[in-house]
Amino acid sequence: ASVNSVTSIMFCFLGVVFFAVGVIMNISLSNHFPEFYSKYRCLLWTATLLLTIPLFIRTVKDYLYYHNDEFANWYENNLAYTNTLFAILSTVLPIIT
Repeated sequence: ASVNSVTSIMFCFLGVVFFAVGVIMNISLSNHFPEFYSKYRCLLWTATLLLTIPLFIRTVKDYLYYHNDEFANWYENNLAYTNTLFAILSTVLPIIT
């Protein structure tokens, strides 16, 4: 497998692991600390999703970029916009979260 395929697989694996750990953590909090969980449930689930989704965005972008020439050409032709949007979604969003 090429290095690019391995990185796509790693980001997907990290996304699945982060999501699974977040779900397990939220379920554990709801069972053991119901008052805390009921007060912060929305924030906990939002953080879980906003820390997981960028990994899947990275996975999809890398996969399409290295396996679909049409997408790679479009990405390169619109690099200022696509790179900015990608940086916001995959870097800034998790930092803010």
